[in-house]
Amino acid sequence: MALFATKRRLIAIACIVFLVGVVAKIPAGVALQFAPELLQTRGVSGTLWSGSIDAVAVDGQVAGPLTWQLKPLALLGGALAADVECSLGDGFFSGGVKLRGDTVTLTDAKLAAALGDLTRRASIGPSQGVVNATVPLLEMTAQWPTRVDAQITIKDLQYSGSGPEILGSYRLTFAPDNTSDEWPVVGTIQSIDGPFNANGTMSLGDNRSYAIEATVSSTADASNNLKRSLAVLGPASRDGSHTLTLNGSL
Repeated sequence: MALFATKRRLIAIACIVFLVGVVAKIPAGVALQFAPELLQTRGVSGTLWSGSIDAVAVDGQVAGPLTWQLKPLALLGGALAADVECSLGDGFFSGGVKLRGDTVTLTDAKLAAALGDLTRRASIGPSQGVVNATVPLLEMTAQWPTRVDAQITIKDLQYSGSGPEILGSYRLTFAPDNTSDEWPVVGTIQSIDGPFNANGTMSLGDNRSYAIEATVSSTADASNNLKRSLAVLGPASRDGSHTLTLNGSL
């Protein structure tokens, strides 16, 4: 009886492996026919196992070329996972990407790109800068972070509205203890250089809520315009710093 059960398990495993192999060899162009309409592609080649796309656009945000290498064992767990490399303007993204239901997980990911290439569709004003990110883990459910271990740096941030102003460089860090599936997910904000000293936190809660709390003060490098701009945050404390509080939902 035990021998018969073992044989059945081996046959089942062999069938699953065969099916995974068949699925992985589906031409990439065929597989992408089932992608959401907001995803547009050009120059698709290869298979679901290993392929490339010359250009990909999601809701008007264009990237590419993009290449991937499937992780077929993830299919056994009901997920689609691959190692992905993609050009983002003059920058890049590389890392592991896993899709399961409405959850997207990034592992061992790295990103470097111009701020404008990442925010072309966002209403954040005419800003420039360079974004670098190291992401050991990012899990998003319904397009909202639930588990985060990452360090994100924005260098040479510049606002070029009525007149160009150098705003400096900043670092946002989400420590590994933000991987417990519990809200809020909390990151620390710290200035690196530039006209402001800033220290604070960013909290991401359930219901797509966020809260930013930081103390901000000007440095000797700050222009008179930037120093005056801090007045909108309210009266300064005894040490000359102002309190920045932002909260809402997306």
